[in-house]
Amino acid sequence: MSDRIFPQLDQISLYKDPLSNEMIDFIKYLDSKLIKDIQLYVRPYLNDDNPDLVIYNPNKGIMFYNDLSWKPNSFKQSQESKKIRNPHGHGTIQVQSRIFTNNNTGEKIADPIKHIKSLLDNLVHIYVPEIGKKLKNNYRKNCHVGLLAPHFNSTNKAMSEIRVPKHEAIIIGNDYNKISSNHIIPYLNKEPKKWQEWEKEWTKMIKFFLVPPLHKIEDGIKIKLSSEQKKNVDHAPKTHRRLRGAAGSGKTLVIAQKAANIASNNKKVLVVTFNITLMQYILDQIKRATYRFEWENISIKHFHGFCSEFLNENGIPWPSSKHNESEEETKYKLDDLVPKLVSDTLKRGQNNKNRIYDAIIIDEGQDFMKSWYDCLSLFLSKNDEVFYVADPKQNLYERENRWIDQMKGGGKFNKRWREINRTYRFPKLITKKVNCFAKEFLQKDDSPLIDEKWELMSLFDPHIVWKNFEEDKDLNNSILKILEILTKEKKIHLEDIVILVPTHKEGNKIAKFLEKNKIGTINHIFVDKNRSNIRKYAFRMDLKGLKMSTLNSFKGWEVPTVLLITPTGEKLKTSKVDQLVYTGLTRSRSNLIVLNRNIKYAQYGEGWPSVWI
Repeated sequence: MSDRIFPQLDQISLYKDPLSNEMIDFIKYLDSKLIKDIQLYVRPYLNDDNPDLVIYNPNKGIMFYNDLSWKPNSFKQSQESKKIRNPHGHGTIQVQSRIFTNNNTGEKIADPIKHIKSLLDNLVHIYVPEIGKKLKNNYRKNCHVGLLAPHFNSTNKAMSEIRVPKHEAIIIGNDYNKISSNHIIPYLNKEPKKWQEWEKEWTKMIKFFLVPPLHKIEDGIKIKLSSEQKKNVDHAPKTHRRLRGAAGSGKTLVIAQKAANIASNNKKVLVVTFNITLMQYILDQIKRATYRFEWENISIKHFHGFCSEFLNENGIPWPSSKHNESEEETKYKLDDLVPKLVSDTLKRGQNNKNRIYDAIIIDEGQDFMKSWYDCLSLFLSKNDEVFYVADPKQNLYERENRWIDQMKGGGKFNKRWREINRTYRFPKLITKKVNCFAKEFLQKDDSPLIDEKWELMSLFDPHIVWKNFEEDKDLNNSILKILEILTKEKKIHLEDIVILVPTHKEGNKIAKFLEKNKIGTINHIFVDKNRSNIRKYAFRMDLKGLKMSTLNSFKGWEVPTVLLITPTGEKLKTSKVDQLVYTGLTRSRSNLIVLNRNIKYAQYGEGWPSVWI
């Protein structure tokens, strides 16, 4: 077998659903053709998603193939016309959705094209976002998906029954040895145009997610943990522990170190977040750990992304949306229905990828519900280890969290909360202001305030500014002026600044104004015209230029300089706004500038300096 197959086929024996003989024959056939520069990755890692086959050409592009177990006449395909909310404006729009139905049961089944495409999109937009950023909507010229339908004797028969446009997916039957290699791998003989050139520099990043190297101790960075952090990073089988940490206390550092430690014991660990944007941050933190471990032992997911992938790979469609779906219906679907679908599927014995984890680490636990914890616990092995990390003061979604304190009804958190409250993020000046805000505006609970006795050493003097404005004040010119002062007078790098806003709408408006005024490169998470979550997934601190985010999505991150715009309007009627502002106040490592249009906080801010730094 060629050494360009990674790994060797005889090593693929660890899965509950082994590769079919037909898929193995297909891989051997591609290998025998000795197509120039083609590398074959069999069941690659891909953050524990393991597509059946990835075909990679470092000069031209990449293709994902999955094996389709469907047999002819076992399913029915139809189009469903429905109205949905217009994502680009007001009202509704009519859309066509492809629907697959099981002929025997009449039940809807997951679209296999959407599933394999979602895995490719994860690579292009999440794991190596440089690809999506450069190629944009043209990435499908270099990145393709395909299905091998081995039970269809001919490709023509497979294509006629699985009616999918060629630009969306390549469908081939069991006669692949009789069809052109250019049909199997569309990018083979295409000469890329300048705007769709494939960068060779992406190869190292792509290979990390396909066949990640062993993480050696010397690959990490020696980090001195505090005693209270150190006691929480141990591998503790058969325990469900709770950690409550104040903002800036190093919760994410503890999570990353614990994940690496567990993986170094050759145990599989799943790190689950609520916030999409935190996936990249946690990955970077794990890379810094000084442990020897196999990356295949670690998976990082956000909760609903994990649910979506599990349902897809088990043929269960995601619950459909209605055009007039209320907020309550959407909330029920995400909070209750989806985890129930996952739990019921697993209890029926459906787990095609054999997703079992020795340990599960839950970040942002204050945003999780008991049904989510119960759902995730079903994926635990006999090692049965859970580490649940939360900060109740950042409960942005107003969850009922008493269940985690009481743990009635079968919970395993049988010891009191562990706590860390010493901040390693911001200096005492900001600590005092943050604690004052918490005492005045946040609901009283028994979670700790930030320890004010601890003074964070800094090379630079911290600066804080609070300016009150009228509620309907347009802040664009003020923001531009502040950025000019920070970058030109104070010599602060644009990369070290983030602007935090209440909504995507306001964020887009400010971003367009700053782009028009040529402030420089801007990286933001605001809703993309074609795919709303792409920018969230790709949001990283090492990207060049100014950062912009909503307050919700920046939870867990930190930067030297924060420019915070407080919420106004309808948000004033909810208690959630207090926690949003608290979260924003706790993101800075040095400089904190608040532009406040909320009369509720006007008097509080009078104790701050009001002149630009």
